[in-house]
Amino acid sequence: MKYSITDLTLEELNAAIAALNKRLDESIAESIDPNERDSANMPWDARIHSTSRMRNQTDGTWRARRGVDPEVVKAVTAELLGAAPAAVEAPVVPAPPPPPPPLPVVEAPPPPLTGRDLLAQLRDVPPAQYLPIIRSHGVQNLPAILTASPEVIAKIAEALK
Repeated sequence: MKYSITDLTLEELNAAIAALNKRLDESIAESIDPNERDSANMPWDARIHSTSRMRNQTDGTWRARRGVDPEVVKAVTAELLGAAPAAVEAPVVPAPPPPPPPLPVVEAPPPPLTGRDLLAQLRDVPPAQYLPIIRSHGVQNLPAILTASPEVIAKIAEALK
C-alpha cells in the first residue's frame, strides 16, 4: 500500500521520519567498525570528523567536521591518541617549618637537705641568717624548725655540734 505525504498528518509524518532515522542509524551502526582507523591511526569521532565517515583522498585521514573549534580538535585528538595532557605545573608546597630549638638542659635540683644536713651547714653562720637559709633550701619534714625563732634554731645547732 502506498501513501502520499499529503495523506499524512503532521504528527504521522514526524513519527515516520523518526522511525526512518532510527532504522538508518541502526544500519549505519551495524556497518561501522569501531576499530577502524585512518592513515594516521586515528579512530573516527563524531565530535571532530565528518558524519559521512569519508576520508581525504590526499592523505587518507578522516575528513574534518566543519565549524569545530581548533582547540576542541586538539583536545579530542590528544584524547583519542592517548596522548598525555599538557603538563600541569605542580603546586608549590611550602617547606615545613624548622624544628623548634631543643629545650635547654636543666639540671635537677639537688635533693632537699635533711634537718641534720642543714643544721650542719648552719654551724658556720650567725643565728640571724638561719631562717633565710632554711627557707631557701626547702628542707622537708622540718615544719617546726621553719616556724621556730632564731634562738631556738641556734640552740638546735649548738646541740648538733
